[in-house]
Amino acid sequence: MSYSHLSEKCSVCETIDDESFVGVHYKEGKFEIKYPLGYRFSDVKNEKETRKDILNLLSILRHYKPFDRVNSANKKKEENDIDFPLYAYMFVFNWYRKNGYYVPNEVIYTKGTNGKINWSRTIKSVNPIVDNENPVYLDFIVRKENHNEDELLALINKYCVYKSYEKIGCLFSGKKPKNEKIKLKNGLFISTLRRRIESTFNDELRELFSCMKRILEQESNGSSDKEFFYGTKEFKHIWEKLLDEVYGNNPINHSRESHPHVFWNVNEKDKRTLTLKPDTIMIHPNREDKVYVLDAKYYKAGADIANGSLPGGESILKQIVYADKIKLLYNKQGIKPVIYNAFLLPYGMKDEECYLSSLGFTEEDWYKEEYFNNPENEYLKIKAIRVDTKTLMYKHKAADSKLFDEMADMIEKGIFLN
Repeated sequence: MSYSHLSEKCSVCETIDDESFVGVHYKEGKFEIKYPLGYRFSDVKNEKETRKDILNLLSILRHYKPFDRVNSANKKKEENDIDFPLYAYMFVFNWYRKNGYYVPNEVIYTKGTNGKINWSRTIKSVNPIVDNENPVYLDFIVRKENHNEDELLALINKYCVYKSYEKIGCLFSGKKPKNEKIKLKNGLFISTLRRRIESTFNDELRELFSCMKRILEQESNGSSDKEFFYGTKEFKHIWEKLLDEVYGNNPINHSRESHPHVFWNVNEKDKRTLTLKPDTIMIHPNREDKVYVLDAKYYKAGADIANGSLPGGESILKQIVYADKIKLLYNKQGIKPVIYNAFLLPYGMKDEECYLSSLGFTEEDWYKEEYFNNPENEYLKIKAIRVDTKTLMYKHKAADSKLFDEMADMIEKGIFLN
């Protein structure tokens, strides 16, 4: 297999229908990588940058864990739903890239009577018998010498490294490891790994052995060459979480008190509560007199109103209700903040330095003009802000006040950032 043109395997979702899968699709030894709406690729085909983008996508998917599954295109999902250990393949191959093949050099200890005694571990791990007030140890923690098992672990590691390259290694490096043609003896290999996992005190090696064991289980279950999907058809939920993680810095953001409630009162006895919950509330650290109510919309945001999708009336009315409730909460405390409303939509900016842009704002026809133009009612003008998808995916863990500055300026002034 040749992956000299990895960028050719990458594409961006253009729709948000039931087939809008985002993630990695593996079939018959070939990959397809699908990015979410608005993802922007570099004009220059740079394999290093492409791999960086792929790893960032996988990191996002794993961080938010939409699902991690193997699905056959010919069977219903519920009939053939098993875990695909993408993380195991990634960990083993990454470990190889950093450290090379596994070379046994760890001191292994076990409970027994033959071998050099480690008294520190024995005292901590073994309960002695007390004889005339003196502790007597019948078992000890001793150094284990097992060269055959060490050599076997090294062979298993080489096998797992090559299988990891076959599955996902090409996404990390163009250098192909040697194919160690080892006859798979699954029972022996797995039992060896299980013993070593139980006896090792090195957390990183324990993780390596656990991932190797998971790869062996995957390779032996007959599904290793099937069609794999690692990702989601519901990226809209990740879009909401990405934006909330970056901009949702307000304590009342997840407070039930900030949620508008509607109550059904039937015969003054049977009450049913309906609750609305805003996506994200942002308070700028240096603009505490202002509140920004943000609603993540995973819509295809076009260059203008005719070439994309915009939130409908129901979403607009909800935003107004959210702002009304927040305004009420602050007024009870004698505070009158300026409240802003905005929809945040994915978009691919042409200029890498400009990752936010203003598309427009809503207007309503049931308020008087003087009410609508009153600064205290700024939230009635709900702004549509396009957010560069790639930039957000790279900044999703950043805690940077500059991000608040830029978003606040865009919502307030509708400026383009340069």
